[in-house]
Amino acid sequence: MEKKIEELCNNLSEYLDIDFLPVKFDKINPDDSRLSIKDNCILINNDLKDNFIECAKCIVHEYRHAWQIFYVYEHNDKIALKWKEEYSSYHSSSESDDYFMQTIEIDAFAFTKYYIKRFLNIDIVNHVKGFDKILDIYIDNNKNLLELDKNK
Repeated sequence: MEKKIEELCNNLSEYLDIDFLPVKFDKINPDDSRLSIKDNCILINNDLKDNFIECAKCIVHEYRHAWQIFYVYEHNDKIALKWKEEYSSYHSSSESDDYFMQTIEIDAFAFTKYYIKRFLNIDIVNHVKGFDKILDIYIDNNKNLLELDKNK
């Protein structure tokens, strides 16, 4: 499992062209993960450490947030300005509709769905009713933000 996680992190790091972020397991909210800027890692709930698919979803999602942060600082386009605004007033409670409707979260969830399907051949179905339809529309309309292959 550790090797599979490390390989996924290496592949994501290369694909997104960002630094490698190690994964640490800790006692955090159930079904939760987060990008820890302070510790320069991804934290995932201990309860998920034996479930590769759930870990992969967390890792891809948090790597995308790391990429978004770099994007915000390297660009000054409409997307970067919107994401910068959202990061300054971030809603972190996944119990709230406000959380799911932030463009930074839609982008991270859509990227997770896209990346895991493309590179791991696993279909992701979200537990929030109607959210997959939003993600599918986002994926169709934002291929330029999702397909970051250098050789395409």
